[in-house]
Amino acid sequence: MKSLALAAAFAALLTAAPAAPQETARRAVQQAPARLAVQTSQPDPAQIRQALRNPDIRANLAANVRGIDINQIDAALAYRQSRGGTTTRPPADASDEMLRPARLLSPAQLQALQTAPQRRSASPTSNLAPQAVLDSSAIRRATTTTSPARTPQRVTPATRAPITNRPTGPGTTLTAPPMPYLDVDGFGQDLHAALSNSTNGYVMRMIRGGQTIYTLQWDWAQRPSNGGNGWNPDRRMHIASVSKFITAMALVDLLDREGIDVNSSIAPWLPDYWTLGSNVQSISFAHLLTNTSGFSTGGSTSDYGFMRQQVAGGVPGPAPAGNDYENMNFGLARILIATIGGYVNTSYDPGFAMRDPLWDLITLMAYVDYVETRIFAPSGVTGAGLVGDNNTAYAYTWTGGNAWLPGDLSDWAGGASWHMSINDVLRIAHRFRRMGSPISQSRASEILQLGLGVDGFWNSPAGRVYHKNGAWRDRSACNGRSEEQSLLLFMPGDMEMALYVNSPVGSNCTFLRSLVQTIYLNNVVEP
Repeated sequence: MKSLALAAAFAALLTAAPAAPQETARRAVQQAPARLAVQTSQPDPAQIRQALRNPDIRANLAANVRGIDINQIDAALAYRQSRGGTTTRPPADASDEMLRPARLLSPAQLQALQTAPQRRSASPTSNLAPQAVLDSSAIRRATTTTSPARTPQRVTPATRAPITNRPTGPGTTLTAPPMPYLDVDGFGQDLHAALSNSTNGYVMRMIRGGQTIYTLQWDWAQRPSNGGNGWNPDRRMHIASVSKFITAMALVDLLDREGIDVNSSIAPWLPDYWTLGSNVQSISFAHLLTNTSGFSTGGSTSDYGFMRQQVAGGVPGPAPAGNDYENMNFGLARILIATIGGYVNTSYDPGFAMRDPLWDLITLMAYVDYVETRIFAPSGVTGAGLVGDNNTAYAYTWTGGNAWLPGDLSDWAGGASWHMSINDVLRIAHRFRRMGSPISQSRASEILQLGLGVDGFWNSPAGRVYHKNGAWRDRSACNGRSEEQSLLLFMPGDMEMALYVNSPVGSNCTFLRSLVQTIYLNNVVEP
């Protein structure tokens, strides 16, 4: 039994085996790209709970929805009712970080970050002076209400074996010439030098073959006024767009299991009552997972009603039509997981008053169940959810002010919303890339090469580095912004790395991925 990650009020999830949905052939409605005024319904959750007591409505639901029973839906509605009928919405200008050009920092910019004026100390009563030099202490987890360790704790990387290239006689096979490699210790020291002066706090962990080779943890995940907990690799945070990688894994896994080509159209799997605007028939699963669908909303919104309106408005031309970084591409993926996975028939129609609310809840519950069952459980991930709790890091300004906790972001599930620790993310990344489960190693390699659920890659002398970044902030303007940032790297040499920072980087909000890319390239050793 699975517990729904929306809240403790949600009951255990699916136990019944999903049945295949009935594919419905439909003709797209050809319309101009202008958005349609699609009528949506949002009755009070209490009204829907009352309507679900009607035997005919219950019978209709039972005939079209599998693995999610009426009691679980009622529990989900009760949760929303307790929160005033909706999930918590961020401020109007809150946003996920848009994909930016991977411009590298100049040496002068990197030096400026490392020598920036020190932000204020960890707490007014702390007598620990900030330090920029690493020590060799064992890993300690700062979880008390006292000031966390001000010197990052790490494990020393393994010593590189000496390499020789001398023949010992005629016909002797020569040792291969040494290959470029990442100086892990130098990378860690440079990363700390850049981030310790310029952020509220951070945690980084790097693994090789699934084993930790380097860990950094610095300052507050929750400052004293918000709980007093320091950073460590088990501290959860909203990972923002790194959620897209998890959604891509789940959708590709499901498509492969069902024998559906990732380049086939999404149209047959959308709810039948949706209007399909111009060119929607040409949008494939791959277009969604590479942000090339043609949708261009100008923001991060991806709740159910909004996505239905965008689909009705269509896209400007046959996909791919542009390269717009859109949360709703991955929000649509969570609906497709529900229909393809057999949780709900595309033809299910509970009546106008309840169409949007019930489809929203059912597809959300189905998405969470599939991710928990196929992605989290095999990786040993427990406790991850769409809503933060007492273990969740706050977002701050880079100097440690303006604490902000985004709260329940389940409306944006698929493109954002997962709250989990760095240890959780790396367990999933390692299993995905190295263990052949639930996706084969060759398929995992294809997913990265095709850019499904990742932002792209950069090349280095040591090999190609694939990256996925995420950020969620309380305002667009840099000045006074509170922000949480995450970064997942798939690196050569059998290595993966994850980094969380719970603030902007410096007063200019330096793009975290470009900073890390610069430091990585500066620490590649070419023997």
